[in-house]
Amino acid sequence: MSERSERPADAASDRPGVDNFVRALGVVTQAKRGFAVGLLVAVATYYFFVVASGGSPYSTAYLVALAAVLAFTVGLLATFAFTAGAAYRLYRRLE
Repeated sequence: MSERSERPADAASDRPGVDNFVRALGVVTQAKRGFAVGLLVAVATYYFFVVASGGSPYSTAYLVALAAVLAFTVGLLATFAFTAGAAYRLYRRLE
């Protein structure tokens, strides 16, 4: 059995540089913000296109599934944008 397979999953990372970079960019915070934006966009889209327009011929389960896909997709894109912005600000500060 190799040494790698015996290490617990929560052991210190073998790549501390990556951990430091992720921490410096605040990826966890950016992900929280990004998925909050995604959720807000999905709720607003559902409201404007289903509730405010008087209903939909499609089933509620189908529309909720589409809203979940929209929330996830927008959340990922917003997270990427927020993290890219943090990387640019970090680059400008370190320059």
